Amino acid sequence: MIHPRLGSGSWCIRHINGGIKTTLNVPDKCELFIDRFVVPGEDYEFCSRQIMELANELGIEKKVKVFLIPRETPYMEPFVIPEDHILVKIIREKYKEVVGKDLPIGYDKSVCDSNYLYRLGNIPTVTFGPGGENMHSPNECGYISQIIACTQIYLETINELMF
Repeated sequence: MIHPRLGSGSWCIRHINGGIKTTLNVPDKCELFIDRFVVPGEDYEFCSRQIMELANELGIEKKVKVFLIPRETPYMEPFVIPEDHILVKIIREKYKEVVGKDLPIGYDKSVCDSNYLYRLGNIPTVTFGPGGENMHSPNECGYISQIIACTQIYLETINELMF
């Protein structure tokens, strides 16, 4: 499935287990742990069907089992907030006032708390914040000028939405 803004979902094999490294043998089984980032319109049934269609093409469909690993929290489902949503419009307007430039709209196939807010809480959500360096790695930092600008944009957005 191809989403007009996000493209297609992606597959990431995170772990493979099967066979014995030090001997020449044909393993009786192989387990794959796969992460699947989905786009709107895709779900577990869609992805499972994709895997089984491939297994069918390879002639191994009777040997393949597909299942979700149980987890304590719900799986994060994709979402796209409409570009003409009032929240998007206000943030772009406030960004232009504070920064003096147009804020481009971006799309991301990642997952974070915004997935829960939007899908489970039915809360319109955008991901917007200051830039910096070394995101999600050692020595991560944010640019002070952007932190100050974002704070002003947040406050003015809240004020506009509340009053």
